[in-house]
Amino acid sequence: MDVIRILNDYCDDVLSGRRTTGHIERCAVERFRRDMTRADKPDCPFYFDARIAERVITFIQLLKHSTGKFKGKPFILESWQVFIVANIFGWIVKATGKRRIRKFHVEIGRKNGKTALVAAICLYCMLFDGEGRPEIYVAATERSQSKLCWEEATRFVCNSSWLSERLRIVPSKYVMFGPDAGVFLALGGDGAGTDGKNPSCSIADEIHEFRTAAHFDLWGKMRTGSGTRTQPIYGAITTAGSTRSVLWKTERKYAEAVASGEQFDDAYFAFICCLDKDDDIFDEENWPKANPGLHTIKDPTDMRDMATQARIDVSAERLLKRYHRNLMVEPTAQGISAAVWSKGNKPLPDLSGRICYGAIDLGWLDDLAAFWLVFPPPNLTTGTYYTLGWAFCPQHGARDLATGDWQKWISEGLLIATDGNQTDIEAIRSCVKAAKAKYKIKAIALDENNARQFGQELTREGYDVVGHGQKGIHYNEPLRSLKAACNEGRVIHGGSPLLAWAVENMVVAILAGLMRPAKEHSRDKIDPAVAMIMGWSIATLGTGQKDKGDARVRYA
Repeated sequence: MDVIRILNDYCDDVLSGRRTTGHIERCAVERFRRDMTRADKPDCPFYFDARIAERVITFIQLLKHSTGKFKGKPFILESWQVFIVANIFGWIVKATGKRRIRKFHVEIGRKNGKTALVAAICLYCMLFDGEGRPEIYVAATERSQSKLCWEEATRFVCNSSWLSERLRIVPSKYVMFGPDAGVFLALGGDGAGTDGKNPSCSIADEIHEFRTAAHFDLWGKMRTGSGTRTQPIYGAITTAGSTRSVLWKTERKYAEAVASGEQFDDAYFAFICCLDKDDDIFDEENWPKANPGLHTIKDPTDMRDMATQARIDVSAERLLKRYHRNLMVEPTAQGISAAVWSKGNKPLPDLSGRICYGAIDLGWLDDLAAFWLVFPPPNLTTGTYYTLGWAFCPQHGARDLATGDWQKWISEGLLIATDGNQTDIEAIRSCVKAAKAKYKIKAIALDENNARQFGQELTREGYDVVGHGQKGIHYNEPLRSLKAACNEGRVIHGGSPLLAWAVENMVVAILAGLMRPAKEHSRDKIDPAVAMIMGWSIATLGTGQKDKGDARVRYA
């Protein structure tokens, strides 16, 4: 293997424009070229050892993939992967003979082989990095995330008789033991068990999710626990975050500064692939900037499908930008666009006697509350849904009902103005009773935290009442299926202006890929929309408790 030739060809392709790259990736290449020029000078404190880089790359390429189209094939690195590995391992400090790079930040779009590359690097450091009793750690906010890398490493081991003889795997504890009392462990976000560790190699996975005090503590312990190591290495490998990803923003800013030469740090390597500021996210010519493995590692088909959806769905656009264009996004996005919602502006048929599912959102005690019904079709996946409901607001509460469209909505029967200055539970109860006399209400969903007493009262009156959780894990699936059905024109709401107003107000928060209505970020009240979504949830997913993550439980 001629590592120098591969590196030069990659750098030439980037700098000449033959390879489509973003500005920051180009900066990393320019820095490498500057460092190679520096290394020729006698007073340069480091040099590039192609033999060491080749040794690491050769080890990685002896590993075999176990998944998908690459199953059973050797892990042959692409030129950009060679560039990453060679930069991390190939630079040597003249005075010590140890590795120059001790910190790195690698950021690329999803499904470009990050997990496999990190797993391979960890295995090399476990076996060949020259550290006595090596300690290798991969950490994420959840162990379910960090274990993905650890499990990929175990599959590499299981596919190699040579590695299997030297490494012992304990799957129940996500730990691997190696020669010289070495250990390779997956860690979760609580940081439990990190005190007293002495990592020789530690890698943080998806640092855009590091948000809590426990996450920051874990990050700090992994960075500062290697005092007795001769050449420790610490890295972050991630996709882009949101404006609330404080740690990621700090690291991203520093990495950009190092790559561009604004910040001098000879022990730091930065490699970031993302679209540039003014690039069109829908132009396929730009996609390789965030996806260096496009067409070879990553199939563009799913991205094309997502791009089609993103043209009409702002939340899909947000996911596309963040995970496949590697661009920072806002933590929230509009839930359902006006154009998509308007597809249901058709008259409602007579729904008397039809089976339906209801939901109640009590909101704040002095403002809007809502009771909404969802009428499912016999075929949930292809049929047409109907939805209608009522909102409630105290006449002397926080909202001035004499302004805006409120009087119009009251006259149209969409909004029920109640006496007093607080939510009138009896008015909602009466509305539910009247609806039950007209429709076949199978169940009613409530926010189990804010309406527990009311739920218990309705249960005693003979209603099947279920508590509906308010986290992303509870809203994600119903929200996504609702958005899809709306886009297909299968949700008919009669053009209710009050419901349209609430839907237009609604933004969704997306955390770890899970969506939920975000009342705290929406520009005005969204209670009618939230009630509709909870009704949709039990109409499409059922009312029973399905697993530990499903908070839909019946009231006693």
